[in-house]
Order: sequence, then C-alpha cells, then structure tokens
Amino acid sequence: MKWKTILHSCAKTLADWYRLISSILKTLTPFNALRRIATFSEFLYPQIITWDRETRAPIPNSGIKLIPWFLISGVAILAALPTFWIGIREIISNKKDPEISVAHSLIIIFQFCGEFVVIGMIFTLLCKTHEVCYIFGSLLKLSNLGEREGNSEKTSTLGLFMHGLILCFASCPPVAGLMPLIVHNIDPTYFWFRNVTWLSPNLKIVVRMVIIFPLALHISNLVFCVSVIGSNGILIYLKCLTEMTNMDYRITKFCNVSIVKFRKSFAMYKQIYIITTVSNDVLYFILPIGLFSSLLLGIVFLYVVIVLTGKISLAVTFIAGSISAAIIGMVHLVLPLMAEITEASGDFMRGWGITRGLSGGDRKGLKACRLLRIWVGPFQYVSKSSRMDFISTLLYYTVSLIISVKP
Repeated sequence: MKWKTILHSCAKTLADWYRLISSILKTLTPFNALRRIATFSEFLYPQIITWDRETRAPIPNSGIKLIPWFLISGVAILAALPTFWIGIREIISNKKDPEISVAHSLIIIFQFCGEFVVIGMIFTLLCKTHEVCYIFGSLLKLSNLGEREGNSEKTSTLGLFMHGLILCFASCPPVAGLMPLIVHNIDPTYFWFRNVTWLSPNLKIVVRMVIIFPLALHISNLVFCVSVIGSNGILIYLKCLTEMTNMDYRITKFCNVSIVKFRKSFAMYKQIYIITTVSNDVLYFILPIGLFSSLLLGIVFLYVVIVLTGKISLAVTFIAGSISAAIIGMVHLVLPLMAEITEASGDFMRGWGITRGLSGGDRKGLKACRLLRIWVGPFQYVSKSSRMDFISTLLYYTVSLIISVKP
C-alpha cells in the first residue's frame, strides 16, 4: 500500500507540473513577447516609441522623459570612437599592439559591429519615428478588421524564440558589466584606461563596469526590441494577406464570388502596399547593415564557441554563445517569413485572378498590382533562398576562419 501511495503522489505531482508548464507555454506567443519586452524596456527608462496601454499601438514619445534615452544614445555613439580608432590603428599600423591577442581582436570586432548596428538603429529611430509608428499602427488596425482572431496569438516556435530573446535582454547586460571584474583585460575599455596612471587599478575596474553596463543595456534594448517588434510586424503582414486571399479559388472559379469581399480585400492590399513602401524606406539602411553585421558577428562568435571555449573567460563564451544562437535563430525563423510576404501577395493575385464574377475594371486593377517585397537596401529583395544563402556563407567563412587563424 505504501508504494501505491508514493506512486499516486508522484503521478499527481507530475500532472500538476504538466498543467503548470502547459499553461505557461500557452502564454508564450509572439504578441505576448511584444507586450512583455515593451513593458520591460519602458520600466528601465522611457523609450523613443511608447505603447498605448489599451490599443497597444505605438506612439512617439517626446519631452524631457527622453533625456535618459538621448544621453545613453550619445554615450553609445561616443564610445564607438575609441573602438574604431583601435581597430583602424591595428589594421594600418606596421607595429602591432603586443597586448592585443586573437581574443581581444574578436571582442573588438564584436563591439565594432554592435556599435555600427546600434548607431544605425539610433538614427533610424530618430529620423523615422513617425513612420515606424504608422507602419505598426496601420498593421494592427488592418489585422483587427472584422474582429478576427490573430494567428500571431498562437504559441509557436517563433513565440518561444522571442521569449528567449527577452531572457538574453535581461541577462547580457549584467554579464557584460561584470566582465572587467572577471577578466580585467579582455574588453575594449581596458585599452581606454591602461595608460591612465592617476586612477588605482580597482577604481579603473569600477569605472569600466559603470561604463559597460548602461551601454550593454542600451544595445540589448535596441537590438532585441527591434527584433521582436519587426517579427510581430511580419506576422501581422502575413495574417492580413492570408485572410484576404481567396484560398478556395479551385472551388469558386466556376461560380460567382462576392464583389464586395473582393473590393474590400483589394482596398486592404493597396493599403498594405503603401505600408510596404514605407517599411522599405525605414529599413533601407538598417536591414543591410544588420544582416552584414550579423554575418560578421556570427562568424566571429562561432569561432569563439568552437575554438576558444576553455581558453577565455566563461562570461565571454556565454555572450558569444547567446549571440550566435540569437543570430542563427533570427535568420532561420524570420527571413523565411519576410520571403513569405512575397509568396502570399502572389497567392492573393492568383487566387482572385482566376475567379469568375469580377468585372473588367476589377481585373484590370488586379493586374496592375505589384508583388510585395522586402528589400535589403538597394541590393536585392528577401527571397526563399535568402536563408540558405546566409547560413551557407556563415558556415563557409567560419570554417575558413577556424582553419586560417590559430589561437
């Protein structure tokens, strides 16, 4: 009897844990990730874009509340200058700094890429604040037409990944801030203060920690918030396109369709086309910069994880592994969604184009439509092969770096 009681107790405990985990997993949706990261970032300090409590629509922030944001952004831009100087000096100088090892070079590349992306994000948010609010606000309004439930409210791999980004957002700044205490000479701020003689070594470490923590917090805030917001925007794009596409065209091609439904969907498509044009304008610089920097950082940090694990500090290895996983996850999950926008717009035109019951004017307007495409600056649009191209390039140059650079 005793063992039966123990088994019954264990089964009950496992069932309780299963129900708890299931209830938690149901809340890990992409849109909940957006709510949580927006709440967390605004709790830290006021952001340049805030979110309405009731409608969850983005609103431009202004006034003295933005002083902390501007101060940290200014410090982030100024902090990039010494790193740029150190990197350029090492490239063009015949006499190399003996204290800069392979690990130091990789960390400098990391800060260089991170600062490059963050500076691009800062100026994009400053110059395109109203455009960003227009894009996301318009998509939210379109997705709520007819009081439809959103596909983005379902738990998915992308939702779990976004909540993982929130964990990275919360953990990376403390780890980066403690780095001078763990390994005093690994981060670039060591080279800023190594020739300063009027500060004691312990005080130098404290000053460096005070500098690194807010910078890492602001960089994490910008990168992870933009990633979560952009991913949710893409999901809403696809939701709108899917719902206004005539998916039953094989059945309806032999019967009349609702002209009212087509014209409503066609009007929505034209609105989404305008939103896409504005989106490409906002992403014109930041998307190619982000993809190139992500490629470079992925190569560097995969090298750190594969080759330098155990040879450098655990904090650096943790940051390298976290950022590598975030980059690969974003490319694997988000790039196909961006390419799917083009596919969904093609389905819209094909689905309605072969149905009967449309007038000549409706068909002419439908033929005049263009495919929706997310452009990587002036170079190319995101296609189905973009993910494979990125990952194959990442693996090729990572292996080349491992073969050619010995620690």
